[in-house]
Amino acid sequence: MKERDLISLENLARYGSFVSAAERMKVAQPYLSKYVREMEARYGAPLVNRTTKPLTLTAVGQGLLERLREIDVLTRRAVAFCQDHAEQPEGTIRLASNPNRTVSMLASVMGAFAVRYPKVIIDCTQNCQLEQVPGILLQGGADVGITFESLMTPDLNGYALAKERLLLAVPVAAAGNDGNVFNTDGFYPLLTGHESFLETLPLLVMYKHEERVAVLSQWANRPLKVSGIRTSAADFRLSLAAEGAGYTIVQEHLVAANAAKDLCRFYSLEGVFPVQTVVLAWPSKGYLSSIAARFCTAVKDHWQQRHRQHFPTTSARNSN
Repeated sequence: MKERDLISLENLARYGSFVSAAERMKVAQPYLSKYVREMEARYGAPLVNRTTKPLTLTAVGQGLLERLREIDVLTRRAVAFCQDHAEQPEGTIRLASNPNRTVSMLASVMGAFAVRYPKVIIDCTQNCQLEQVPGILLQGGADVGITFESLMTPDLNGYALAKERLLLAVPVAAAGNDGNVFNTDGFYPLLTGHESFLETLPLLVMYKHEERVAVLSQWANRPLKVSGIRTSAADFRLSLAAEGAGYTIVQEHLVAANAAKDLCRFYSLEGVFPVQTVVLAWPSKGYLSSIAARFCTAVKDHWQQRHRQHFPTTSARNSN
Protein backbone atom coordinates (compact mmCIF):
# COMPACT_ATOMS: atom_id res chain seq x y z
CA MET A 1 0.00 0.00 0.00
CA LYS A 2 1.19 3.49 -0.83
CA GLU A 3 0.67 5.82 2.11
CA ARG A 4 -0.22 8.64 -0.29
CA ASP A 5 -3.19 6.60 -1.52
CA LEU A 6 -4.69 6.68 1.96
CA ILE A 7 -3.83 10.34 2.55
CA SER A 8 -5.34 11.38 -0.79
CA LEU A 9 -8.64 9.57 -0.24
CA GLU A 10 -8.84 10.69 3.41
CA ASN A 11 -8.52 14.35 2.47
CA LEU A 12 -10.84 14.17 -0.51
CA ALA A 13 -13.50 12.51 1.65
CA ARG A 14 -13.05 15.06 4.42
CA TYR A 15 -12.82 18.29 2.43
CA GLY A 16 -14.97 17.48 -0.61
CA SER A 17 -12.81 19.13 -3.28
CA PHE A 18 -9.47 18.71 -4.97
CA VAL A 19 -8.53 22.31 -4.14
CA SER A 20 -9.15 22.02 -0.38
CA ALA A 21 -7.61 18.54 -0.17
CA ALA A 22 -4.50 19.71 -2.03
CA GLU A 23 -4.14 22.70 0.29
CA ARG A 24 -4.33 20.40 3.30
CA MET A 25 -1.75 18.06 1.77
CA LYS A 26 0.46 21.01 0.76
CA VAL A 27 0.59 19.94 -2.89
CA ALA A 28 -0.61 21.58 -6.09
CA GLN A 29 -4.19 20.81 -7.13
CA PRO A 30 -3.19 19.55 -10.63
CA TYR A 31 -0.72 17.15 -9.00
CA LEU A 32 -3.42 15.69 -6.74
CA SER A 33 -5.87 15.36 -9.65
CA LYS A 34 -3.25 13.55 -11.71
CA TYR A 35 -2.32 11.28 -8.80
CA VAL A 36 -5.95 10.24 -8.24
CA ARG A 37 -6.34 9.43 -11.94
CA GLU A 38 -3.23 7.25 -11.65
CA MET A 39 -4.78 5.55 -8.60
CA GLU A 40 -7.96 4.85 -10.56
CA ALA A 41 -5.91 3.31 -13.36
CA ARG A 42 -3.93 1.25 -10.88
CA TYR A 43 -6.99 -0.02 -8.97
CA GLY A 44 -9.08 -0.39 -12.13
CA ALA A 45 -12.17 1.53 -10.99
CA PRO A 46 -13.45 5.10 -10.54
CA LEU A 47 -12.75 6.28 -7.00
CA VAL A 48 -14.21 9.81 -7.04
CA ASN A 49 -17.55 11.30 -8.07
CA ARG A 50 -16.33 14.45 -9.78
CA THR A 51 -19.75 15.81 -10.75
CA THR A 52 -21.13 16.14 -7.21
CA LYS A 53 -20.69 19.21 -5.02
CA PRO A 54 -19.14 18.63 -2.63
CA LEU A 55 -17.03 15.94 -4.25
CA THR A 56 -17.67 12.43 -2.88
CA LEU A 57 -16.00 9.05 -3.10
CA THR A 58 -17.63 6.33 -5.17
CA ALA A 59 -18.73 3.14 -3.44
CA VAL A 60 -15.49 1.55 -4.60
CA GLY A 61 -13.52 4.57 -3.41
CA GLN A 62 -15.15 4.44 0.04
CA GLY A 63 -14.56 0.70 0.28
CA LEU A 64 -10.92 1.17 -0.72
CA LEU A 65 -10.50 3.91 1.89
CA GLU A 66 -11.82 1.62 4.63
CA ARG A 67 -9.44 -1.17 3.61
CA LEU A 68 -6.47 1.18 3.35
CA ARG A 69 -7.27 2.34 6.89
CA GLU A 70 -7.25 -1.27 8.09
CA ILE A 71 -3.90 -1.93 6.41
CA ASP A 72 -2.47 1.26 7.92
CA VAL A 73 -3.59 0.25 11.41
CA LEU A 74 -2.06 -3.22 11.08
CA THR A 75 1.19 -1.77 9.74
CA ARG A 76 1.45 0.72 12.59
CA ARG A 77 0.77 -2.00 15.14
CA ALA A 78 3.50 -4.17 13.65
CA VAL A 79 5.98 -1.29 13.79
CA ALA A 80 4.92 -0.42 17.35
CA PHE A 81 5.37 -4.03 18.44
CA CYS A 82 8.97 -4.03 17.18
CA GLN A 83 9.72 -0.62 18.68
CA ASP A 84 8.42 -1.77 22.06
CA HIS A 85 11.27 -4.26 22.18
CA ALA A 86 14.00 -1.74 21.39
CA GLU A 87 16.47 -0.83 24.16
CA GLN A 88 15.63 2.87 23.85
CA PRO A 89 11.85 3.33 23.45
CA GLU A 90 10.93 5.09 20.24
CA GLY A 91 8.00 5.50 17.90
CA THR A 92 5.12 7.88 17.27
CA ILE A 93 2.08 8.61 19.42
CA ARG A 94 -0.73 10.13 17.35
CA LEU A 95 -2.99 12.37 19.41
CA ALA A 96 -6.52 13.45 18.44
CA SER A 97 -7.63 16.61 20.23
CA ASN A 98 -8.03 20.30 19.55
CA PRO A 99 -5.41 23.01 20.14
CA ASN A 100 -7.12 24.44 23.23
CA ARG A 101 -7.29 21.04 24.90
CA THR A 102 -3.76 20.07 23.94
CA VAL A 103 -2.33 23.29 25.38
CA SER A 104 -4.42 23.42 28.54
CA MET A 105 -4.50 19.73 29.43
CA LEU A 106 -1.39 18.11 27.98
CA ALA A 107 1.38 20.66 27.33
CA SER A 108 3.20 20.31 30.65
CA VAL A 109 3.07 16.50 30.74
CA MET A 110 4.21 16.34 27.11
CA GLY A 111 7.30 18.38 27.94
CA ALA A 112 8.33 16.03 30.73
CA PHE A 113 7.53 12.99 28.60
CA ALA A 114 9.67 14.30 25.72
CA VAL A 115 12.65 14.75 28.05
CA ARG A 116 12.29 11.22 29.38
CA TYR A 117 11.74 9.63 25.95
CA PRO A 118 13.68 11.77 23.45
CA LYS A 119 13.19 9.32 20.55
CA VAL A 120 9.40 9.35 20.82
CA ILE A 121 7.42 11.62 18.51
CA ILE A 122 4.08 12.97 19.76
CA ASP A 123 2.07 13.93 16.68
CA CYS A 124 -0.48 16.60 17.61
CA THR A 125 -1.52 17.50 14.06
CA GLN A 126 -4.91 15.72 14.28
CA ASN A 127 -6.89 18.83 15.28
CA CYS A 128 -10.61 18.20 15.67
CA GLN A 129 -13.62 18.72 17.88
CA LEU A 130 -13.88 16.40 20.88
CA GLU A 131 -17.11 14.99 19.46
CA GLN A 132 -15.13 13.65 16.48
CA VAL A 133 -12.43 11.91 18.51
CA PRO A 134 -14.17 8.53 19.12
CA GLY A 135 -14.69 8.03 15.39
CA ILE A 136 -11.10 8.98 14.60
CA LEU A 137 -9.78 6.52 17.19
CA LEU A 138 -11.97 3.67 15.98
CA GLN A 139 -10.98 4.30 12.36
CA GLY A 140 -7.30 4.08 13.30
CA GLY A 141 -6.63 7.76 12.66
CA ALA A 142 -5.00 8.26 16.07
CA ASP A 143 -3.63 6.22 18.97
CA VAL A 144 -5.06 8.27 21.84
CA GLY A 145 -7.39 11.24 22.08
CA ILE A 146 -9.22 13.65 24.34
CA THR A 147 -13.01 13.32 24.39
CA PHE A 148 -16.00 13.35 26.74
CA GLU A 149 -17.03 10.38 28.87
CA SER A 150 -20.57 10.68 27.48
CA LEU A 151 -19.22 9.83 24.01
CA MET A 152 -17.31 6.73 25.09
CA THR A 153 -18.36 3.38 23.60
CA PRO A 154 -17.58 -0.24 24.57
CA ASP A 155 -14.86 -0.16 21.90
CA LEU A 156 -12.90 2.50 23.81
CA ASN A 157 -10.93 2.50 27.05
CA GLY A 158 -9.95 5.61 28.94
CA TYR A 159 -8.90 7.54 32.00
CA ALA A 160 -11.18 10.25 33.36
CA LEU A 161 -9.05 13.36 33.74
CA ALA A 162 -11.30 16.17 34.91
CA LYS A 163 -14.85 17.22 35.57
CA GLU A 164 -15.52 20.08 33.21
CA ARG A 165 -17.92 22.73 34.38
CA LEU A 166 -18.87 25.64 32.15
CA LEU A 167 -18.58 29.13 33.61
CA LEU A 168 -19.86 32.47 32.38
CA ALA A 169 -17.07 35.08 32.33
CA VAL A 170 -18.35 38.66 32.65
CA PRO A 171 -16.43 41.98 32.71
CA VAL A 172 -15.98 43.27 36.27
CA ALA A 173 -17.86 46.49 35.56
CA ALA A 174 -20.89 44.63 34.22
CA ALA A 175 -21.01 41.99 36.95
CA GLY A 176 -20.77 44.42 39.83
CA ASN A 177 -20.84 42.58 43.13
CA ASP A 178 -22.79 39.60 41.86
CA GLY A 179 -20.14 37.39 40.25
CA ASN A 180 -17.19 35.80 41.98
CA VAL A 181 -13.47 35.93 41.30
CA PHE A 182 -11.93 32.79 39.82
CA ASN A 183 -10.98 30.47 42.67
CA THR A 184 -9.67 26.96 43.21
CA ASP A 185 -12.50 26.08 45.58
CA GLY A 186 -14.98 26.16 42.71
CA PHE A 187 -17.52 28.41 44.46
CA TYR A 188 -19.48 30.58 42.02
CA PRO A 189 -23.01 31.95 42.16
CA LEU A 190 -25.48 30.26 39.87
CA LEU A 191 -26.68 32.33 36.94
CA THR A 192 -30.31 33.31 37.60
CA GLY A 193 -31.26 34.67 34.16
CA HIS A 194 -32.18 38.07 35.60
CA GLU A 195 -28.70 39.62 35.38
CA SER A 196 -28.70 42.99 33.59
CA PHE A 197 -25.65 42.21 31.45
CA LEU A 198 -27.69 39.58 29.59
CA GLU A 199 -29.56 42.52 28.03
CA THR A 200 -26.76 45.07 27.69
CA LEU A 201 -23.76 43.02 26.54
CA PRO A 202 -23.26 40.64 23.60
CA LEU A 203 -22.39 36.98 24.05
CA LEU A 204 -18.97 36.05 22.64
CA VAL A 205 -19.63 32.69 20.99
CA MET A 206 -17.19 29.87 20.48
CA TYR A 207 -16.79 28.92 16.83
CA LYS A 208 -18.90 25.85 15.95
CA HIS A 209 -20.72 26.05 19.30
CA GLU A 210 -23.44 28.48 18.24
CA GLU A 211 -26.05 26.05 19.58
CA ARG A 212 -25.10 27.21 23.07
CA VAL A 213 -26.73 30.57 22.26
CA ALA A 214 -30.09 28.88 21.75
CA VAL A 215 -29.75 26.83 24.95
CA LEU A 216 -28.80 29.84 27.07
CA SER A 217 -31.45 32.06 25.45
CA GLN A 218 -34.18 29.50 26.04
CA TRP A 219 -33.08 28.98 29.64
CA ALA A 220 -32.99 32.74 30.32
CA ASN A 221 -36.32 33.13 28.52
CA ARG A 222 -35.09 36.09 26.50
CA PRO A 223 -33.31 36.80 23.21
CA LEU A 224 -29.58 37.37 23.60
CA LYS A 225 -27.33 39.77 21.77
CA VAL A 226 -24.57 37.90 19.96
CA SER A 227 -21.15 39.34 19.15
CA GLY A 228 -19.98 39.27 15.55
CA ILE A 229 -16.62 37.90 16.70
CA ARG A 230 -16.20 34.13 16.26
CA THR A 231 -13.17 32.27 17.59
CA SER A 232 -12.41 28.82 18.96
CA ALA A 233 -9.65 30.26 21.19
CA ALA A 234 -10.91 30.38 24.77
CA ASP A 235 -8.00 32.61 25.84
CA PHE A 236 -8.97 35.17 23.22
CA ARG A 237 -12.64 35.17 24.22
CA LEU A 238 -11.69 35.58 27.88
CA SER A 239 -9.41 38.50 26.99
CA LEU A 240 -12.23 40.12 25.00
CA ALA A 241 -14.54 39.74 28.00
CA ALA A 242 -11.89 41.31 30.24
CA GLU A 243 -11.80 44.29 27.85
CA GLY A 244 -15.55 44.73 28.17
CA ALA A 245 -16.43 43.43 24.68
CA GLY A 246 -19.02 41.03 26.04
CA TYR A 247 -19.46 37.94 28.20
CA THR A 248 -18.52 34.41 27.23
CA ILE A 249 -18.83 30.74 28.12
CA VAL A 250 -15.55 29.08 29.14
CA GLN A 251 -14.45 25.74 30.52
CA GLU A 252 -13.34 26.05 34.14
CA HIS A 253 -9.95 24.38 33.69
CA LEU A 254 -9.03 26.72 30.79
CA VAL A 255 -9.28 29.80 33.00
CA ALA A 256 -6.69 29.10 35.70
CA ALA A 257 -3.56 30.10 33.73
CA ASN A 258 -5.10 33.14 32.01
CA ALA A 259 -4.23 36.54 33.48
CA ALA A 260 -7.41 38.02 32.00
CA LYS A 261 -9.41 36.10 34.62
CA ASP A 262 -8.60 38.82 37.18
CA LEU A 263 -10.59 41.35 35.12
CA CYS A 264 -13.67 39.11 35.00
CA ARG A 265 -16.21 37.76 37.39
CA PHE A 266 -17.63 34.26 37.02
CA TYR A 267 -21.00 32.55 37.31
CA SER A 268 -21.68 28.82 37.35
CA LEU A 269 -23.74 27.44 34.44
CA GLU A 270 -24.49 24.11 36.11
CA GLY A 271 -28.21 24.78 35.85
CA VAL A 272 -27.93 25.44 32.12
CA PHE A 273 -25.35 22.99 30.76
CA PRO A 274 -24.43 19.55 32.13
CA VAL A 275 -21.09 18.96 33.81
CA GLN A 276 -18.93 16.86 31.47
CA THR A 277 -16.12 14.45 32.29
CA VAL A 278 -13.07 14.83 30.05
CA VAL A 279 -11.40 11.52 29.19
CA LEU A 280 -8.13 10.40 27.64
CA ALA A 281 -9.28 7.55 25.38
CA TRP A 282 -7.83 4.82 23.16
CA PRO A 283 -9.31 1.82 21.28
CA SER A 284 -9.97 -1.21 23.47
CA LYS A 285 -9.32 -3.64 20.61
CA GLY A 286 -6.00 -4.01 18.86
CA TYR A 287 -2.46 -3.22 19.92
CA LEU A 288 -1.65 -0.19 22.06
CA SER A 289 2.11 0.29 21.97
CA SER A 290 3.90 0.30 25.29
CA ILE A 291 5.11 3.85 24.71
CA ALA A 292 1.53 5.01 24.09
CA ALA A 293 0.46 3.18 27.25
CA ARG A 294 3.23 4.96 29.18
CA PHE A 295 2.03 8.27 27.81
CA CYS A 296 -1.54 7.53 28.95
CA THR A 297 -0.29 6.68 32.43
CA ALA A 298 1.81 9.86 32.55
CA VAL A 299 -1.22 11.97 31.62
CA LYS A 300 -3.39 10.24 34.22
CA ASP A 301 -0.78 10.71 36.97
CA HIS A 302 -0.28 14.35 36.02
CA TRP A 303 -3.98 15.13 36.29
CA GLN A 304 -4.41 13.28 39.55
CA GLN A 305 -1.56 15.32 41.01
CA ARG A 306 -2.97 18.54 39.56
CA HIS A 307 -6.35 17.95 41.17
CA ARG A 308 -4.76 17.26 44.53
CA GLN A 309 -2.87 20.56 44.33
CA HIS A 310 -5.32 22.94 42.67
CA PHE A 311 -8.82 21.48 42.86
CA PRO A 312 -9.03 19.70 46.21
CA THR A 313 -12.83 19.51 46.10
CA THR A 314 -12.84 17.72 42.74
CA SER A 315 -11.58 14.17 42.29
CA ALA A 316 -10.63 12.56 39.00
CA ARG A 317 -12.24 9.19 38.44
CA ASN A 318 -10.53 6.38 36.56
CA SER A 319 -12.50 4.36 34.05
CA ASN A 320 -11.01 1.16 32.79
